[in-house]
Amino acid sequence: ENDVIFVVAGTNKPSADIEKIGSPADSINSMVVNAVTQNGLSTKYARRGLALSFFAKPDVSYYGGSEEKYIKVSEPLGEANVAGTSFAAPWIARKLSYLIDILGLNREVAKAMIIDAARDWNEKPTPEEVALYGHGIVPIKIDDIVHTKEDEIKFLVYDVSEKWNTYNYYFPVPIKDDKYPYIARATMCYFPMCDRTQGVDYTNTELNLHFGRINNKGKIEDIKGDKQNQDVILDNERYFLLEGEARERFRKWDNVKYIAERPKNKMMPKKSYDNKNWGMEIKTNNRLDPEDGMGIRFGVVVTLKEINGINRIDEFIKNCTLNGWLVNRIDIQTRVDINKKVNEDIEFE
Repeated sequence: ENDVIFVVAGTNKPSADIEKIGSPADSINSMVVNAVTQNGLSTKYARRGLALSFFAKPDVSYYGGSEEKYIKVSEPLGEANVAGTSFAAPWIARKLSYLIDILGLNREVAKAMIIDAARDWNEKPTPEEVALYGHGIVPIKIDDIVHTKEDEIKFLVYDVSEKWNTYNYYFPVPIKDDKYPYIARATMCYFPMCDRTQGVDYTNTELNLHFGRINNKGKIEDIKGDKQNQDVILDNERYFLLEGEARERFRKWDNVKYIAERPKNKMMPKKSYDNKNWGMEIKTNNRLDPEDGMGIRFGVVVTLKEINGINRIDEFIKNCTLNGWLVNRIDIQTRVDINKKVNEDIEFE
């Protein structure tokens, strides 16, 4: 309701033989931050994830000081050089505050933008990378988080899950020669209810993200080939996916979902179908009470990268407008000016 999000330090090693990340850095709904050196490598003092195989903690990493370059702070006796995950976390809190308080985004979209910027196009990081860095190292400049690259289309989706299936089938992605010259990625964040009596199965609700083209059967061609929650029959056999495979491949029960196509040296455009739109579906599953998933807010950051390096954002905005969408560009300077104005101190004579 008030867009409150906790930013938690990834905790430091109290001794050389304790490496596993610990409380409170295993908090599911918090943004957990590990520390890296100036060169972007894991520090000697940072502890390792994962919290659980299907809950990736830490979420992201940032610069926390090290022997190469310490962080300068002010102490009661003057300047001091320090290092630790506790000095990396406030920088991420600052970026989240900028996105929420200055740009007016909600916490779901703000968290998704931070993670999306850290992950970028790293479609499949190694388990070692996830354990040390989470989704990746967050860019230093806020511009690298909020500004879209010249060859990319980026848009934000925010909604509330009220039913089993929340969907939109009308994203008018620009076409070139009746094909889509893009690779796509999407990052979704949400804050589910948790129940500690469930043991390691903390979260009560799972939101599953599907995004891709609409085929001639009116179904979404998911960019990751995810068949969860789909009534699909392949070669006259119904498609089944085991729980363990769903957790490993599609991060089932994780409250951060990242799906992406892998960039390749030679990328080919995708064919279009009779329906010239792309679609998105959010499927809701509950462990206990069916009403646990009602009213859960979610935020999705979608990025379409043009494989030929062409800027098609204006064409996308025009298509959206013609399809009845109300397009709101995030004008950063205007938002900053408004924030300064509403926070001015007025002295009455």
